[in-house]
Amino acid sequence: MTATAPRPSLSIVIPLLNEAENLEALHARLGEVAATLDRPVELVFVDDGSTDDSFKVLLALRAKDPRVHVVRFTRNFGSHSAVLAGFRFATSTHVTVLAADLQDPPELLRELVRAADQGSDIVWASRTKRDEPWLGLQFSKLYNRLMRWMALPNWPREGFDFVVASRRVLDVVLAHDERNTSIFARILWTGFPQTSVPFERSARRAGRSKWTFAKKVKLAIDSAVSFSFLPIRFMSILGLVFASLGGLYAAITVARRIFLGNPVEGWASLMVVTLVLGGVQLMMLGIVGEYLWRALDEARGRPSFVVAESIGFEPPAPPAPPP
Repeated sequence: MTATAPRPSLSIVIPLLNEAENLEALHARLGEVAATLDRPVELVFVDDGSTDDSFKVLLALRAKDPRVHVVRFTRNFGSHSAVLAGFRFATSTHVTVLAADLQDPPELLRELVRAADQGSDIVWASRTKRDEPWLGLQFSKLYNRLMRWMALPNWPREGFDFVVASRRVLDVVLAHDERNTSIFARILWTGFPQTSVPFERSARRAGRSKWTFAKKVKLAIDSAVSFSFLPIRFMSILGLVFASLGGLYAAITVARRIFLGNPVEGWASLMVVTLVLGGVQLMMLGIVGEYLWRALDEARGRPSFVVAESIGFEPPAPPAPPP
């Protein structure tokens, strides 16, 4: 006899930071969507160190809806760590990631789940339009182009952070506890069959974005270092180019002195060469430092996050007695 496949179920992972104003509206819309899905649904809210009333609101939602599960961090560890925690606590055959700010419409889940049921292990929501500030849009476009060029050719042109993934995708992602990386890049890196569903991204319903420019820059560096060797290759090529130019300039200087009797140029040219090479060398050291720091952080073995409490989950099974 062949084992029957488990009934499809869905865990909705919602990372959040200071989103008290949006949680009740988000929960109401998710409830309407869940009622139309032909499968069990659990809502995994991950509080990434909120300092407002987000946790109190989540407790109130849990009191009236047993599908609500809450994971609370001891402090802010970052949205990608919050998504990773949600993946670890999720129990369903499929998991989706949804922002708490309601920029990504929960109603789109119907189409994403339908596409997943047709055989795609990864279904991401493709943004056809984004109601965001101009500078943020330009940074996102640059990041997406760099990801396609440097790291993952299958990276969506408009990027994504709203996705449905199957359990076997999550098993691969969770097999290694990587820090300072992009959780969404890790999902695409698995290489399982994927497809997309187009949608228009709305503006935030309430509150301010916690995705600051500094966090965006760190994500870009983390993604480049984690998924591409091009920064290191760039250093090698740049070093070869400058060494060749230096050798050529030295040969020209010696030839002019021998055959034309021209004196060797003095202080100004020497300072220009020194400053340029010094800047290039410092830049190369910075690139090496980014790799070394991340390698050191991995070697320390510190967890990607620390959970203060988890509410609504089954307690872990006790360890088996020794034989």
